[in-house]
Amino acid sequence: MKVAVLHDGIASESSPDQQDILAQIETVGGSLQRLGHQVLPVEFSFRLPQVMNSLSTFSPDVVFNLVESVGGNGQLIHLAPAVLDHMRIPYTGCPLGAIFLSTDKILAKRLLFNAGLPTPNWWTPEEGPAEAGDSFFIVKSLWEDASIGIDDNSVVFGLDSAREKIREKETSFGGKWFAEAYIEGREFNVSIVEEPTGPRVLPLAEIRFLDFPEGKPKMVGYRAKWEEESFEYLNTPRTFSFPQEDEPLLKSLSKQALAAWKIFGFRGYGRVDFRVGLDGSLYILELNCNPCLSPDSGFMAACLQDGMAIEDTVSLILAAVRR
Repeated sequence: MKVAVLHDGIASESSPDQQDILAQIETVGGSLQRLGHQVLPVEFSFRLPQVMNSLSTFSPDVVFNLVESVGGNGQLIHLAPAVLDHMRIPYTGCPLGAIFLSTDKILAKRLLFNAGLPTPNWWTPEEGPAEAGDSFFIVKSLWEDASIGIDDNSVVFGLDSAREKIREKETSFGGKWFAEAYIEGREFNVSIVEEPTGPRVLPLAEIRFLDFPEGKPKMVGYRAKWEEESFEYLNTPRTFSFPQEDEPLLKSLSKQALAAWKIFGFRGYGRVDFRVGLDGSLYILELNCNPCLSPDSGFMAACLQDGMAIEDTVSLILAAVRR
């Protein structure tokens, strides 16, 4: 089968999170070749006629969609599936609607709230949440993932500080930002892969916060994800081992992740990130359609924990396109 691997453009000055796409191209492309497929990497950019011409010339049976941004802008991630739908080329992972709905974090939170699924309260300068008193907030990008712009200073107290921090982030990074209630507690990643019988939850992972000093926010910011020599990176290991008393919690997390998968119309693979508050309450933090597939990513770690080789994972994702 002919498979085009569609991916972000990579510039020499790209940040570590953008450079990670190279590992994904190598991982996915190499796996597809070992599975016997003919593979062509295709860069997705604003030069849409050139992209479409490359795809038309290669005439793939399917596109493996690795696009996470266009021109470094995560807000435009939905352009890739839109073009593929227009060209009537099948592609892996989530469809256009699921990508758009889950990437806009406030829209996603509204859909979760309306479906009765828990998510932290939020606030923007244009509109307030149902409850927004004197509490801690974490200021996030509305569209970008990979914890871009998130550091210790992103956690602030009170709406006045949140308003100021939003202005600061929008000036520094561009785009739209918002404030979300900061939940002190545990953090979990729930990865899901689609099989012939339907979506299946992979082994759950918890992000541990080791030796964090008093007052340092326990969160997975940019340094924890991308700066390998940093305190945050070295002290936020992933674990798949849980005591027996966590079993009811793990079942609840799995149930809610599958509910979110269904509501947003995910396909192929995905990940749902949770916080569990100090009182045991569950909150959906992020919905990750088409999560990172580099060998050290959270999704691939869950697949490995489940006993799947990289080729098994890529094959499952590819097979889901036809269902």
